[in-house]
Amino acid sequence: MDVAAIRRKARLAVILRAPVVDRLGNWHVPKGSPLGGRFMRKTSAALRQALEGVDDPDARRRIIESAEKAGIKVPSTIRKTAAPKVSAKKTPAKPAKTSAQKTPSRMTTAEKTQAASGRGGRGLEGYRQRLRQMDDAALEASLRVIDEGKVQFANPADRVAARRAVLAEMRRRDRAAQRAAEQARRYEQILAEQPNLDELTAWALATGQDPERLRRKMERLARPSVRQMRRDWELVVESEYLEAEEATRGHMVKPEGRLRVNPRDFWRRPAAYVDRWASEEFKRWAAERGGITTFTAYRAMATDSGSLRNIRARDRGRYGEAA
Repeated sequence: MDVAAIRRKARLAVILRAPVVDRLGNWHVPKGSPLGGRFMRKTSAALRQALEGVDDPDARRRIIESAEKAGIKVPSTIRKTAAPKVSAKKTPAKPAKTSAQKTPSRMTTAEKTQAASGRGGRGLEGYRQRLRQMDDAALEASLRVIDEGKVQFANPADRVAARRAVLAEMRRRDRAAQRAAEQARRYEQILAEQPNLDELTAWALATGQDPERLRRKMERLARPSVRQMRRDWELVVESEYLEAEEATRGHMVKPEGRLRVNPRDFWRRPAAYVDRWASEEFKRWAAERGGITTFTAYRAMATDSGSLRNIRARDRGRYGEAA
C-alpha cells in the first residue's frame, strides 16, 4: 500500500473519531449532509454548500454547531433554519423569603406596630411625620378617632402605639408654644429695660444666642446665593448684548475674529481678550455707557461688598477705556 493510501485511511479514521474538527483544526462536515465526512473550507459559502439538501432541522443544527466550533461565523439567516438544542428542564428555585414576607406569628411587636400604623411602608416613623404636618384640629380629630375605635388595628399594641404618637406630638407642640411665649416675654422685658438696644441683639439675648453670630446668620440668609446671582446676571448680560448688537449694528468683533469669537464671551473673559477681539464700535459703545456688567461687578452691586469703581478700574480694558 502506497503512502497516499495510508494517509487517506488515517484521515478517514480521524474523521470517524471526530467528525467535526480534527487535530489539525480542519473542518469536516458531520453525518446528515450529502457531503458528510468531506473536508471543507472554513467559509460561510462552504457552510451553505454543506447545508444544501439537508431538510432535517436536527441535522442542520449539528452541521451549524460543527461550523461554529471550526471558527466559522454563521449568519443569523442560516441559524434560524436549525432546530433549537433541547436542554434538560431545570426546576426553578424557590425565591428566598424576604423580611417583608415574614408570617405574622414571627413578626415582632415593633414590626406589627409599624405595619399597622404606617401607610405606604413607612412605618411608625412615617406616621409621626404625618402628624407633624397636621394642624391642631386634625391632630385632635385623630386622637378622637383612635379613642372611639373607628379605626381597626391588627393588634391592640398598634392602637396603643398610634395613640402614644398623637399624644407625644401634642405635648411637643405645647412645649414649643410655651417656649415661644417665654422668649417673647423676655424679649419685651429686655427692650423695656434697654430702650437703646437694637431688636436683633434683644432677640439674641432672649433666645440665648450670641448676638454677633445671629447677626452674621441673618446677613447670610438675606444675601442672595451665588447661583441666584449668576442667573440674574445672565439676564443682565443678555439685555446688554442686545443693546450692543443694535448700537454696533452687529459689528462687535474684529473682522479677523468673526468666525471664531462669540461676542457674549466679552462679558465672561478677561480684559485682554476683549481688547484683542472687540471692535472699535463695541469699545466706543461700552465707554459711552460706562462699561459692561461683568459677574464680579454685578456681585459687588448685589452684595454691597467692595468698590464698584475699583472693580471697573481694574477691568478698564474690558470696558473700552484707555489702559
